[in-house]
Amino acid sequence: MSLADLLSSEREDYQKVLLGFMTQSCRVLSIQNPVIKEPSLIIKYQLSKRCPDSPACFHFHNYEERRRKITQENSQTLIYNPEPCPVFVTKFLCDDADTCPFSHCNSEIVYHPSVYKTQECLLKSCPFEKTPYLCPNLHSKEPSRTYTARLYDEFAARPEQAFGVGKSRTIMNLNAFKTSPCTKKSNHEKKICPYYHNEMDRRRPTTQYNYCFEMCSKISQNYCPCESMCLFAKNKVEQLYHPEKYKKKFCEHYPYSIQKCEYGDFCSFAHSESELRTELFFNEKQNDEFNMYKLKTVFCPRKNEHDRSSCPYAHNVQDYRRNPLMYKYEPEECPNWSKGESVTSYDQPGCTKMLDCDKCHGWKEYEYHPQVYKTRTCSNGAKCQKKDCAYHHSRDKRSAISKVTSPSGEKQVTLFTWGLISNP
Repeated sequence: MSLADLLSSEREDYQKVLLGFMTQSCRVLSIQNPVIKEPSLIIKYQLSKRCPDSPACFHFHNYEERRRKITQENSQTLIYNPEPCPVFVTKFLCDDADTCPFSHCNSEIVYHPSVYKTQECLLKSCPFEKTPYLCPNLHSKEPSRTYTARLYDEFAARPEQAFGVGKSRTIMNLNAFKTSPCTKKSNHEKKICPYYHNEMDRRRPTTQYNYCFEMCSKISQNYCPCESMCLFAKNKVEQLYHPEKYKKKFCEHYPYSIQKCEYGDFCSFAHSESELRTELFFNEKQNDEFNMYKLKTVFCPRKNEHDRSSCPYAHNVQDYRRNPLMYKYEPEECPNWSKGESVTSYDQPGCTKMLDCDKCHGWKEYEYHPQVYKTRTCSNGAKCQKKDCAYHHSRDKRSAISKVTSPSGEKQVTLFTWGLISNP
């Protein structure tokens, strides 16, 4: 029996989990902090940013729990085994993030074909009670995979062969980085040491502490005096290595002088496009579909100077658009939103409803709203050189959009504030 035959023989719901569960990111990860500064509003934003489908959501909400696909097309070998990667655990770095034959997170272990549904669930109130197939352990009336799981041993990844393949991107053990004290007594470069050396260097693991990456307003001399349960970042390390901040921007040395970065593989900024944890707009075709649903909906990952007027990313709160496929807002201007360039935060002198507001914030949310885009004539007509112009240049190209649809135009979608797309 081939690996493909073995996988196809699995129960449909089990097969679905083994092949795809937590391999793609949830849309909630695309929700960004729109430059909020007021502490109470920051907390409101954090508490509101929740996936409505959780815990039954099929996608991952944290990059540190992302599962790689277990096999490649037409392959007769699993990509990785359900054992923790030794260098990832001991040295905090693995140079072969994509093809390493070992697991880099707990989800890769418990949802591996050799482990999934081989033990009983012992939780009294399992979060997957209504969707038991998403739980890695057995629930009552579910068939055990103990026998089937053993058959995958024949297709186990071989470390000696996998490491012979060319190296891919490096991955860092963010969950453990700077959470344990350094025991080295000799002098060493602290910038590339994964252990903390003092309280200003210490990082609370986000798996145990729920705090946002905004700096605490009570910080004095580079450190927050609050108790350990502070809801904000207590120092720069906690801020830069927070899962929602980590690798969201390129390193200042990208792309021509990465070798000059003092932090090397431990840098909190991306050294390549493959490391960047945000959508890549650079190479996408900027057509009408892109302008309506993606243009200016993500903050720019570049730190170096560039032409912001032609950049598809947002650079400040006036430039930022809420994605109309993720937020429900009408094609009407919000009366509480100032169009002035002086706006530096989302609440002053903007709208205190923030992302929950059902009206447009700023001219770009209005001009590029799917119900408004290309419905008015451009004053420059055929002479217009703007590739992202929100106006039409001839009557035959005028938009006939009358309601928000999916980018493909095939289905109408129901939108939820803070929510994901739900296809009825």
